[in-house]
Amino acid sequence: RPSREGKPSTAEFPFLTFHRSLRLWSRVHRETIDPVCPHDAAHGVGMTSLSAERIRLHSPAAICCAIPYLLGFHPSGSAVLVWLQDSRIVLTQRIDLPAPEIAATLWAKAAGAHPVAGTTEAVIAVLFPQDDIPPDHVRLRELAHAIVDEGWSERIDVIRAHSDAWSDLLCDDPACCLPEGEPIDPCVRDAIAAEFAGRGLSPMESRDAIVTSLGPHADLVKQVTSTGLLMGDRGVGRTGEEREAWRDDMVVAVLAWARDRSASPEPLRMATLLLALRDTRVRDTVLWELARLRPRKVVVAADQFARLLRAAPGEDVAAVATCACVSYWLVGDGTRAGIALDRALDADPNYRMAQILDNALHLGCPPSQWRDAMRSLRREECRRPGEPEDAST
Repeated sequence: RPSREGKPSTAEFPFLTFHRSLRLWSRVHRETIDPVCPHDAAHGVGMTSLSAERIRLHSPAAICCAIPYLLGFHPSGSAVLVWLQDSRIVLTQRIDLPAPEIAATLWAKAAGAHPVAGTTEAVIAVLFPQDDIPPDHVRLRELAHAIVDEGWSERIDVIRAHSDAWSDLLCDDPACCLPEGEPIDPCVRDAIAAEFAGRGLSPMESRDAIVTSLGPHADLVKQVTSTGLLMGDRGVGRTGEEREAWRDDMVVAVLAWARDRSASPEPLRMATLLLALRDTRVRDTVLWELARLRPRKVVVAADQFARLLRAAPGEDVAAVATCACVSYWLVGDGTRAGIALDRALDADPNYRMAQILDNALHLGCPPSQWRDAMRSLRREECRRPGEPEDAST
């Protein structure tokens, strides 16, 4: 399976907008910046006149500060590509910067080989050199011009972010762009950090740290397994009306867990929830409900499913991992969504819901498409009472 590093690290952040477009920034490098300005959210950050939940990025400094939150971790030795359409983020993509022996043109061609390339009106490429190595300005400019030559989008800007400063890699005027870069105003960094933190979003030090945070917790897995509840058949001895009543109860139980950060992680409770998610009627109804939650509540749900994922034994990983994937995707955290999806597919490569999500993330589909699709369904279509269950879904 292709590395998910080439897939969206955040498919869509509707609460982010861009005050200026790309190359216009080179004329306003030193303007006063007010990056925070609200709006209605699907992933929550900021506040503006629409519904006090949007952050507007006015400058390159602002986007440099926002990128760790878009990815979920602090990038290093990376190029982060932010694809835009109608001043909204369509896709945020992280790729490694090339080794010195790799031609800039070959790297730029490979980096732009994504379905989104050529379909958006603009792309901002932010290059993050290795934290512990002085940046090679000549090499970075070479990469910047290779990106422009590839013509990834109608409008392209390439900037460098390093040591609390940024610089325009396509500007050769030293009077405009200082060699050491333009310092990032601490007020900009603090304001953006506060807005994301206010929505429960904070970056980790590295992608590996996120992988660990979503990986199995040996003690929890052992405790859940020791309950013996997951040893039984998925039918758990219920048929007809009794089974349908059990499904309704389990939907309520899973949603109660997903909405409450303080929910007690008792092994028997977690085993019960994992057993419930084996049932695709329960899982699909839960996903239907998630698409209707307010963004801040989906953030809580994503973290709650992550807690449950860490406790899941092997055969129960795929179902809860897909719920975690959808939740993180809906709040724009494509990095965690991709890692959760990796766990689902590693546990069961044939799990159909995981395959659907894998295809959607690979194509860079915005989570609004998922949300709209789920909202177009009636709850009964997901609940499907009385129908025989297909275990492969």
